[in-house]
Amino acid sequence: YDVAIDPAAHQVDMATAIASAGGPALPTGPPSVYPSQEDERVVTAHLPAEHRSLVGLHLGAGFPSKQLPFGHFVHVVQAVHTAHPGTEFLVVGAAAERRLAQALKEATRLAVHDLTGKLTLLQTAAALKRCRLFIGNDSAPMHLASAAGTPVVTFFGPSEPWKFHPRGVPYRLLEVELPCRPCDYVHCVWQGDQRYQCMTLQSPEGIADAALDLLATPAAL
Repeated sequence: YDVAIDPAAHQVDMATAIASAGGPALPTGPPSVYPSQEDERVVTAHLPAEHRSLVGLHLGAGFPSKQLPFGHFVHVVQAVHTAHPGTEFLVVGAAAERRLAQALKEATRLAVHDLTGKLTLLQTAAALKRCRLFIGNDSAPMHLASAAGTPVVTFFGPSEPWKFHPRGVPYRLLEVELPCRPCDYVHCVWQGDQRYQCMTLQSPEGIADAALDLLATPAAL
C-alpha cells in the first residue's frame, strides 16, 4: 500500500496511518497501556506499605546522546523535595541502570525506591501510573508514563520533539537550541567540551522549575 505520510507528523500518527492502510481506519489518539491485576500486585509488593506522594524517575537512556548528566538529576530531585518535603522517588529502568539509582540514593539521602531491573514493561507502566509526575530522558519509560496517564517532564537532545513528544498528558519538554540538532545520532560527532552539548547544557534549574510547575497543576495532585 502507498500511504501518504506527513514528515512532520507525530510517530503515533504515522504508525496509525500505516496500520490503517490495509483495512479500516484505526482511531487516532494518545497511546494507552493496560496493566493486569497481577502487574499491580507485583508493583504493590515492591513498595512499602506506607509511602507518600511519588515522583517517577528514569535516569538512563538507550544511548549516550539522550542521557541527562547524573548531577542534573540530583539537583532536580533535591529541588522537588525541598518544595514538596513529603515526596518520595521511584526509579524505573533496566538492571544495568541500578548503579544510577543507588548513586541517587547516596547523593540525596532521600526516600528513593529502586525498581530498576525488577519490573516488566507493563509493571513499569503500573508503577508509573501511581506517580504524580514522571521526570526522565527521551526513552521508553517516558512514553510508558504518558501512556499510563502521568504528567511528564522530559529533555530532548538528538531526537525530533515534534515526532516523539509525550501524547495525551500535560508535559514539559526542554531542549537546547543548537545548529546541529536534532541529529538522531547515537553518538555525538563533536569532541571535547562540545560533546553531547544538547544534554550537558540543559538547565537543571529549568528542569526543576518545569517539574514544580506541573506538580502545581490539578492533574498532578
